[in-house]
Amino acid sequence: MKPILLIVCLITGIHAPAWGAEPISIPNWMVLGPFLAAPRDGGIDHLLAFGGEKRIVPSKDQLFYSPLTPNGTLQWREIKGQTEEITLKHERIDWDSIYERFGSIGLLNVSYAYSEVKVERDTRALVWSKKVPVFVLNGKGYLGEPYSKTFNHTPILLRQGVNRILLKVAGKLDHSFTFRMTPLQEQAVLLDDFTVPDLLATQLVQDILIGVAFLNTTENWLDNLSIATGATHAFKASSTPVRPVAPFSVVKVPIQLVANKNVTLPSDNKSHSLQVQLFRSEDELARKPVNLSVKSTKEARKITFLSEIDNSVQYFSVFHPTKHDPSKQYPVIFSLHGAGVEAEWMSDQYSSKEWAFLVFPTNRRPFGSDWQDWGRLDFLEVMEQVKQRYNVDQERFYLTGHSMGGQGVWHIGLHYPSLFAAIAPLAGWTNFQIYSPFTFQKSRMLTDPNLLLSRQRAMLDSNNLYFLPNAQHLPIIVTHGEKDKVVPPTHPRLYQEILNQLGFKVLYREIAGKPHWWREPLVKGKGADVVENDEIMQFLKRQRLQRFPKTLKVRLYDLTVNDQYYWVKVLKQTQVMRDTTVEANVDGNSIVLETKNIDALEINADRQLIDFDNITVVWNGGSHKFDLKTGQRRLKLAREGKSLANAKSANSLKSVFFSPFVIVYGTRGTKQTTDDLLHGARLIAAKFWRVANGRTRILRDVDVDETIIRDFNLVLLGSGQSNALTNRILGRLPMTVGKGQLQFQGRTHTGDKAIVLLHPNPLNPDKLIALFAGTTPRSELLSLYFLPLYSGSSTPDYIIFNDSVRKYVWGGVEDAGFFSNQWTIE
Repeated sequence: MKPILLIVCLITGIHAPAWGAEPISIPNWMVLGPFLAAPRDGGIDHLLAFGGEKRIVPSKDQLFYSPLTPNGTLQWREIKGQTEEITLKHERIDWDSIYERFGSIGLLNVSYAYSEVKVERDTRALVWSKKVPVFVLNGKGYLGEPYSKTFNHTPILLRQGVNRILLKVAGKLDHSFTFRMTPLQEQAVLLDDFTVPDLLATQLVQDILIGVAFLNTTENWLDNLSIATGATHAFKASSTPVRPVAPFSVVKVPIQLVANKNVTLPSDNKSHSLQVQLFRSEDELARKPVNLSVKSTKEARKITFLSEIDNSVQYFSVFHPTKHDPSKQYPVIFSLHGAGVEAEWMSDQYSSKEWAFLVFPTNRRPFGSDWQDWGRLDFLEVMEQVKQRYNVDQERFYLTGHSMGGQGVWHIGLHYPSLFAAIAPLAGWTNFQIYSPFTFQKSRMLTDPNLLLSRQRAMLDSNNLYFLPNAQHLPIIVTHGEKDKVVPPTHPRLYQEILNQLGFKVLYREIAGKPHWWREPLVKGKGADVVENDEIMQFLKRQRLQRFPKTLKVRLYDLTVNDQYYWVKVLKQTQVMRDTTVEANVDGNSIVLETKNIDALEINADRQLIDFDNITVVWNGGSHKFDLKTGQRRLKLAREGKSLANAKSANSLKSVFFSPFVIVYGTRGTKQTTDDLLHGARLIAAKFWRVANGRTRILRDVDVDETIIRDFNLVLLGSGQSNALTNRILGRLPMTVGKGQLQFQGRTHTGDKAIVLLHPNPLNPDKLIALFAGTTPRSELLSLYFLPLYSGSSTPDYIIFNDSVRKYVWGGVEDAGFFSNQWTIE
């Protein structure tokens, strides 16, 4: 088998490059595709027959198989002369026939592009890409940029000699992508990823928080770091120490700027410039200006805050009511943006209201997590910020949003109906399986149904339709364009059908002739009609929250997402992550409850609900009498033989990433194993930053002290033979893993096996660990395969798998499931 030679030789320009130097041009690529793809099955390696994505060297006699191509086969082909945006045209594919049979999901496919670059000496570089989710350099995988944003750069090291580069691109129909490598000498680079607030003109300048992201672009740890900002008319100079940063990794740091006293900015001042500098001891490593917009009180403005999720800086935008009176309580309209934009853009589509605050959370990133997981938590944090900062009427909180944000309205509204007086989803989709069908998932085709049940349980909370019974007391107005081709009106019609079957009222507006987004008919001084139509605003304005409805029908699933609906709180399920329901009715001095899968609950017997001191609670036929003359009106009940002890605090692997965590990689193994584990830590940190605008730290196992154990969840990379901290706690976990063997639930798994495990930290049960481990160094790397840093992820509490996941995804899983409330095997 003769490899194809595509070597780009670089003779000049690599001796003393600087950031901003000319990118390395790669004019020639070998390309292969299209391969059939499916949503949430993106980890398939289509090149395994010839070494896989990390080892392949293309050859014209390599034959691959794909259901999309004539005769079901394909081979490498060469494209030349494209150096900017590179286009992959898939010839002879009958896309029309595929679309007619399977819809747009049948057009989803994966392709590869391969090239080689030769350098005279080791050369550090930054990769900037568009529409390249992942790439492989010399056998190591890296995160690229799946969309078209520009802030994401990846530091790499080109080794002396020939470097192999493989890009994996995905999308529908043909593909286009951009991939540039720019040599550099700098030890660090400040990124165009500042999280900053707006300033208010004619108002006293206040202290602010900003987020600053930078890359360590060297092979070594960088220590003695600090981020400085120069003094300005508005702010004092600042210097913030930064903890050591791992080689070739990204970190985003919160910086507090202290305002000068009695300073106001004039109304004609539209921006305020800061100079941000990164230092190592006394040496400046990088500098970059950042501009803060200066807004009038009549404009929407951004406000930053420190997130409790990960101690990062996040923001939301807000329109104050016109003629705002701080002594007066105002309703709040929360509006969720769609995919690809942020809160700042969404606020530009609205006009201020005399009667309400308009608040725009930002899902942490333009795509973020679909207002689920970190997006959902971000929303809840913004809501708390609003309650702390402003005089607001919490019985008149309204939730609206468009497209992805419309789906977020359904998701958040149905999980927290007792927070909102009404919801107004706009062009919102239903769930992942309907919006992007799983038609061609290898996981569905080739997996034991019993194992798939664990995946379904882990994903169920993202199924908005499942939670529609929770809309019993939630007024809803739905708006959708009749000609919407992005989110077809089938989605809202399905919501409408089920809501009516449940006997719930919904005001349904399907606007004739309108597409996914429209601004017309415009009214002077108002925003886009799709989000700010008078009928929507008037509907919301009329509604007020019912805190204590006399009847309740609610459906719960994951108590760590939400355990309280109106006046009932579920303290413990009989089985975690199982269907859980409450039907309640107040009749005179009695509360009658019919529940499913509940061991313990709490009732808020407020006088607004039941104005008696002697009440009876009938729960599943059993009678409980209470004398409430003492004034305590919160009643806790447990089934016979069951305790009121708290339920399990976390469900599914992603829970470890919902509060501050550090990534701990092992250093006990060989140099190669240690380097590989460090690379895995970098990938997790970069993914969390890219998806969730998140903040974390990378630590060696030997650097974890008692303060870290006390304050953080731990993401542990490496088994006991390679990670000292794993070795320290392994005897207190429900598993053993060693060379060539893994034992779990009384079963022994031999050979190359990987395990991922969520568990309370034996050294501090108030915190969690997520262990990524394997029986061999190879399977330790494989353990990151099911990393759940995306919305609707399907990784349960534990999962054991082998290398065939690279062909069949869940078809390579050997065991998976959840722990009970006592952290024992179900």
